[in-house]
Amino acid sequence: MNRAYRTRSLSFLYALLAFFLLAGTTVQARNSLPEFATLVKENSPAVVNVTTSRKLDRQMLPERFRSPETDELFDELMKRFFDFGGGGEGGAPFGGPDTDARGSGFILSADGYVVTNHHVVDGSDDITVKLNDRREFKARLIGSDKRSDVALLKIEASGLPTLKIGDSSQLEVGEWVLAIGSPFGFESS
Repeated sequence: MNRAYRTRSLSFLYALLAFFLLAGTTVQARNSLPEFATLVKENSPAVVNVTTSRKLDRQMLPERFRSPETDELFDELMKRFFDFGGGGEGGAPFGGPDTDARGSGFILSADGYVVTNHHVVDGSDDITVKLNDRREFKARLIGSDKRSDVALLKIEASGLPTLKIGDSSQLEVGEWVLAIGSPFGFESS
């Protein structure tokens, strides 16, 4: 009985010791995680939502689908299944509804230069930039690079919040990084 008591006591002490050791490492690990809330709060005003639209054009269809017969058939299908009106001047599928794209970006300079993705603005007819404070501006495309998927826009505004560009060469594998965006209109996601 004395031996059983001693075994149980030692088991209890080992379990208690393990608990305190693990609890300490959990607190230490939690305290060593970076604090992102302040960083997000400080930088979110410079994050924008970019919306683009583009008129559909029959020239976008493969050539084998571009004939008076297929135009009529396609217009009828679009009218029946997608609630678009007839073709041409009536504003239906081609020459009518727009295709939309959405993405994120950030304000690079206080005088209205905005960085976004090339694939968001590629081929667009109309670009709108929505700021974190809900103001909206029409934007013009300054330049775009397909290979790096980067585009530069300009909006007519001043005194805008900006993001500071960091130096990625200073990062090391395993370090924390943070991406703040506004994709699909979901702010600060």
